[in-house]
Amino acid sequence: AHWGYTPCGPDGEKQLFDLANDPWAEQNVVADHPKAVAEVEGLMLQQLAEVGAEKRVVEFLRRMMT
Repeated sequence: AHWGYTPCGPDGEKQLFDLANDPWAEQNVVADHPKAVAEVEGLMLQQLAEVGAEKRVVEFLRRMMT
């Protein structure tokens, strides 16, 4: 995987970076790759469930991702 993702960047917006081509994470490509965003968000939520994260944390992130 070569994506860098945050559900809430400095401006409150989602951020997705193609780290293979932009290792300094300077170009937000979230609008260009909606499938990648959905995949990364799904993996994040899955990982949180697997490690037993508190439901309130998972729900908070889920709201941020919508």
